[in-house]
Amino acid sequence: MEKKKFKITLSCVMSLLLSSGAYVHTTAQNYQESIYNPQVKNTPHSQKLVALDTVSDEKSEPVKSVEAGKVNDEFINRFDNAVSLNEKTGKFEIDKSKIPNNASEEEISALNKRVDTSNVSLKKIIASTPKENTVQNEDSVVVANDEKTAKEIQVSTMGKYHDGSTYLHVYWWGLRIGINKAQTQYAASAGLVIAGVYVPAKAVQAALGILGLSVGKFIPGGIVFNSSPQFIPVVGSDAIVWGVGWQ
Repeated sequence: MEKKKFKITLSCVMSLLLSSGAYVHTTAQNYQESIYNPQVKNTPHSQKLVALDTVSDEKSEPVKSVEAGKVNDEFINRFDNAVSLNEKTGKFEIDKSKIPNNASEEEISALNKRVDTSNVSLKKIIASTPKENTVQNEDSVVVANDEKTAKEIQVSTMGKYHDGSTYLHVYWWGLRIGINKAQTQYAASAGLVIAGVYVPAKAVQAALGILGLSVGKFIPGGIVFNSSPQFIPVVGSDAIVWGVGWQ
């Protein structure tokens, strides 16, 4: 009887050992899994990473070249580095390598049309202006009715109440037109021809209106404003100008 009890006891002990070994093995395995296979929680940080990844794949919204009849400043700034003036050909050229990578086909098409239009305009202006009255200023061309004015014009002419000068500053996106103090009143009544380009009274009146003046009022200085040939109607509604200031 004692031997049987011992066998039973031994078998019980062995069963206990085996079961405890399985428990230890299972516990260790679970511990290892908890180390190498962590749960992925939907935390705010992980949501933010997903959102950023989604945004990076999206294309930027195309920038319109013209808004409310005006050449869009954002469009000019976006592509200004990609356009230069070729000294030999006298034409504005687009450097494709400098066009933003995310530029849309719509934007590139608008850029090509804008540059083509400006090249046609520049060619006509240069053809009707004496060579000495034409001066290249980096990636633009200054033309005036006399040589002295053309050479003296600076890019930064905007100030307060100076007599100013009368000239055209031709850029790839359009024209920056300057009219001196003495001619502004006349130009607002009858228009003005600058280097073969007729600037209608409507455009000058629109610029004066932005400055808070009207035809017949005292004009304290020369004015300057942006426009484009296709945006300066000879008759009809008010001309579209922007970037208006004093010379």
